[in-house]
Amino acid sequence: MAGVGVSTSFANVPINTLLQRTTEDSKWGRVMSIVNMGTMIAMPLAYDFIGFLLEQIGAVTLIIGIGSLTALGATACFRSREIMTAQ
Repeated sequence: MAGVGVSTSFANVPINTLLQRTTEDSKWGRVMSIVNMGTMIAMPLAYDFIGFLLEQIGAVTLIIGIGSLTALGATACFRSREIMTAQ
């Protein structure tokens, strides 16, 4: 379970870095409020979807799958030249 949390932070850091580097300072608050609103809207939907998957495939398989997908996403972000070199 700790691996899922750690890999999630590895995905969030490059995404937030890209947002910070590519957003004008005057628009930063608006952009982050839209990102946070989208996150809050998606959470109940994700809970329903995860509950359904838990019943279908089980907790261990689900945790391994989500952790793997998150690690792949983080790796893709760190390997992306656009994200790492955004000004």
